[in-house]
Amino acid sequence: MKAADVIKAYKNGERNFQRKNLRGANFKGHNLSGADFSYCQIQGANFSGANLTNAKFIGAKAGLQKRWVMILLLVVLVFIILSSFFSTVLGYIVAFIFKSDVEHQESGWTALIIIIIFYIITFHKNLRGGLMFVAGAGAGAFALAIVVVLAGAFATDAGVAIILAGALAGTCAFAGAVAGAVSVAFAGAFSKVEVFVGAFAVTGAVSFSQAFAKELIGVIILPVVSAGALTLFACFIGYLTLKDETRDPWLRKIAIAFAAMGGTSFHKANLTDTDFTGATLKNTNFNKAILTRTCFKDTIKLNLARPGNTLLANPTVRDLLINPSSGQEKELTRANLRGANLKEANLQGANLKYADISEATFEYANLSHVNLTEVNAVYTNFNSAYLTGACIENWNIDATTILDNIDCQYVYLLNNEKERQPSSGDFQAGEFTELFKEVFDTVDLIFRNGIDWKAFIETMKTVQVQNEDTPLEVSSIENKGDGVFVVKVKVPPDANKEKIHQDFNEVYQLKLEAVEAKYKAQLEAKETEITIYRKQSIDMMEIVKTQASRPINVEAKTMNYSSDSSQNISIGDINNSGNLNIEKLIKDINNTINQIPETKDNKNDELKTLLQELTQAIETENELDEEEKVEAANKVKTIAEASQNPENEGLQKKASRAVKLLETLAKGLEPATKLATACKVVLPKIISLLPFLA
Repeated sequence: MKAADVIKAYKNGERNFQRKNLRGANFKGHNLSGADFSYCQIQGANFSGANLTNAKFIGAKAGLQKRWVMILLLVVLVFIILSSFFSTVLGYIVAFIFKSDVEHQESGWTALIIIIIFYIITFHKNLRGGLMFVAGAGAGAFALAIVVVLAGAFATDAGVAIILAGALAGTCAFAGAVAGAVSVAFAGAFSKVEVFVGAFAVTGAVSFSQAFAKELIGVIILPVVSAGALTLFACFIGYLTLKDETRDPWLRKIAIAFAAMGGTSFHKANLTDTDFTGATLKNTNFNKAILTRTCFKDTIKLNLARPGNTLLANPTVRDLLINPSSGQEKELTRANLRGANLKEANLQGANLKYADISEATFEYANLSHVNLTEVNAVYTNFNSAYLTGACIENWNIDATTILDNIDCQYVYLLNNEKERQPSSGDFQAGEFTELFKEVFDTVDLIFRNGIDWKAFIETMKTVQVQNEDTPLEVSSIENKGDGVFVVKVKVPPDANKEKIHQDFNEVYQLKLEAVEAKYKAQLEAKETEITIYRKQSIDMMEIVKTQASRPINVEAKTMNYSSDSSQNISIGDINNSGNLNIEKLIKDINNTINQIPETKDNKNDELKTLLQELTQAIETENELDEEEKVEAANKVKTIAEASQNPENEGLQKKASRAVKLLETLAKGLEPATKLATACKVVLPKIISLLPFLA
């Protein structure tokens, strides 16, 4: 049946094209959504860019047409000949062992040793490892040959011959191995001809070896055996490349892409909700195809299809899509499962931490005790899934996440089976779904080492601006104990929760580092002291009052599934009423500076000017908040008071400590800031005028 007939029938309302012969048909760019191509012959068919949403290819046979198989076999034949040629040259060089002169014998033994080492490295590692050895041996041989020639040694000719023989042997060994491996990988990717290729390669090697060996009197066996051994070894490496996807992925990728030429193509096709159950998909091109909820259950030779950048590129994910019941205790951390069709899958005990499962379907799947920590589950379908014992710490869900008919007795809100919900007993039918409907429009932020509220508030402001002034509202703050806090931030229904969550984590870390740098400078604290500081900052009302730079409205609302041991903290309106009057303090400091007595040498006049410059730098420093300005200004006041009473030892000690604290505070700022510059220039002058500060 021709493509034109199918397209015409489709436009007339026909959707059933089962068991048709569509070899080589061209459906490029056409709309065939909902069409049924089950059990069709689609070898060489072109569906590039086609809309195949909800289409069926159950039991269909994709792959190459016969004429393409013959063309590709001719290409393989070329590589076989190349492999045989290089193998024969190697056999010829190794046969030098039986020459009468010592120089040839040494060359033959050198070549044999290099070949053996190459065999061992390539077999136990991969072709890349063999290449590295050959490259290293070749470079060393070349350098040694130059040294021998320049030295003019008496054995120049013999030495150079041995070195060149070794270099040539290594080069031929690698070239022959690659050619043979490529030939088998290419052939194996589209046909069951490994045995044929190996036999043909050996035959070619034997014929070439005999041709070269005719000049050798009575020495034919060694060239034939060595050439045949290398050829068979190369074929074996090609076979392993197809079998083990981690061995030489570059070669496998090239072989499969080569074999897919002329095969069935779904390049850039929309295969959303398309069903390939039981289909044969070797030599099929899925590069850049949309595979949202595409069903690959029980497909055949999908490992020989070209995956491109789709989720099929991951062997573990691909095997799971083929056999969804094999996912028990699978390690899928950070896996790309976006749009994966895992309907009725068995993922009991699997680890999906940080995985992207957005747009995927887990209908009727067994997700008991699965780790869903921080998964992206937007547009994910969990309809009728079994979720008992799952860890859902900080998972990203919203109104698009389907949680209908969930079968769940209990879940854990934190890793390592911590924070069981409900605390005792089990969820009643439908209770899990009802509870989590409340969090569809919230982003959960988990802090394990307490919260630095200054960094938190600054982060909220920054993230709000980064997300086009999206209103962010803290709905509840839960103290779980041991320094663990859960902050629920309410966002609009249409907000990008994933982006907001990611932005917050990134910005918070930056703000936290900046704040901690200041803490270290001010308190000369160690890392452990900073952690203790945050853990002890439980009185959030007072902290937020002094740290916030603008009003933040926080709705008093907490989740009703928090454990009994949790301390739920609900906050009403929080404002910035705790700000200190820095202007009044600066005025007081200036008065203290002006009271410093005059001296005959006018040094105190200079001292007053310097102290006023330092005070001005503190007052106008944008990198300091009100509280930090107050603390720094008070240090200047201490220095001024000590200047009024230079004989008072107590004031001298306080002034000395004040200078050190100002220096450490400046170190926590950017070098170009006003206070950092002032401390670098002004403080040394003040110290020179007040010897007791040194």
